Amino acid sequence: TAENFRQFCTGEMRKDGVPQGYKNVPFHRVIKDFMIQGGDFLNKDGTGRTSIYGPRFDDESFRFNHTVPGLLSMANSGPNTN
Repeated sequence: TAENFRQFCTGEMRKDGVPQGYKNVPFHRVIKDFMIQGGDFLNKDGTGRTSIYGPRFDDESFRFNHTVPGLLSMANSGPNTN
């Protein structure tokens, strides 16, 4: 998950020679005092799905919990749908 995020942050991932990533992508969901979601550079509404590994990849460890504000997580649509 971290490597996927890193490559989309840097634009290192390319499709047909064009950088893929988060630059200029809006937040599409805001829940006050809880979370914000963004990063859908395909559809810009949370429905786009892609990764450096293909359409999806298996979940990683869930051993770390959100214990303080400002921690980053990846949203998915169910088990192994990163």
